[in-house]
Amino acid sequence: MSERRLQERGHAARSAARALAALLVVSCAVRPATVTGQSPPVDTQRIAGMLQAQADSGFSGNILIAVGDSVIWRRSYGAQGLALTPRSAFWIASITKSFTAAAVQKLCGQRRLALDDSLPSFFPDAPADKRAITVRQLLLHTAGFGSTYSGGGISTRAAAVKAILSQPLARTPGSGYQYEDDSYELLGAIVEVVTREPWDAFVQRELLSPAGLLRTGFWCRRAHSVPLPVAGAHGMSSRCSAHDAGGPGDDLGHRGANGMSSTLDDLLQWSHVHATPHAIGFSGPMEVGVPRLLVRREGDLDVFYSGGARIYRRGSNVTEVMLSGNGDDGHTSIVRILESGMTIVVLSNAGSPGGTTWSSRIAERIAPRG
Repeated sequence: MSERRLQERGHAARSAARALAALLVVSCAVRPATVTGQSPPVDTQRIAGMLQAQADSGFSGNILIAVGDSVIWRRSYGAQGLALTPRSAFWIASITKSFTAAAVQKLCGQRRLALDDSLPSFFPDAPADKRAITVRQLLLHTAGFGSTYSGGGISTRAAAVKAILSQPLARTPGSGYQYEDDSYELLGAIVEVVTREPWDAFVQRELLSPAGLLRTGFWCRRAHSVPLPVAGAHGMSSRCSAHDAGGPGDDLGHRGANGMSSTLDDLLQWSHVHATPHAIGFSGPMEVGVPRLLVRREGDLDVFYSGGARIYRRGSNVTEVMLSGNGDDGHTSIVRILESGMTIVVLSNAGSPGGTTWSSRIAERIAPRG
């Protein structure tokens, strides 16, 4: 099942009952979110028993738990015939969006684009109904696109962009939120237009290399930096999906919205970068940790979207930042940064139990949301 359909299944029922509460303004210079709380004692024996029970129920993948800067747990479970180790790479699906958003923010900081630039700045032939769409709206999923995956399977950027822009809009740009992939496929294309180089090359040079993400790579790409095969569905070992076996697999659907692979430790490092973005050349905080667009409420928590992340806030305090992804090859992944100072990374190739993801299910059991 696609990332889009799983997102819909998980959120449609709740979202339908809640109107969009606010559209918040995005800027290149913002105030960092506040994270509060003390790190609690961690019962590793209880966690070990819980994780083994999940593995016995079908979980397959890798788990890392850190408190502050200290890793207290790093294990592989339920290998399903694949020799997993804690260093194994997995496809991370929509966590890729956080890298694309950071690439756009980097270009904004370099004054090579502005968030209020509209599509004709990059695609002069954009149709009339889409000419007012801005980079800001693409970042926040308020551009008006429906839940399609129009650039998937199209290898040339021009043809993929044309396919996306030929789709009818689901709503007026700027009038509401709908999670989809087309916006981030276009952002990947915008990065290429502005830099005049491949999206993955810019991400590698400007983000991965400075951040020290040595085992994070790209879908079937010449720039893939992961030396080992990526853990696919059902324990299979592959760099690309089966339908890409005879070709390069280089399509816009895997340049921007998804298409990256990573490991437990690299994703933990990526979460650290969010807290200290100046280390890789950002003059302000990274959008991935800043609440921008209020999309719904869950109990006493406000849930925001920004920069490829869901951000949970209670009152004025950010309690959690979540990056997640799900794809057709059965993998799931998540990074959660809690108010307690705990970070949980789960990478799985075991599908989705009961309409949710293994990563969400396990993270909730390790550190239930209050």
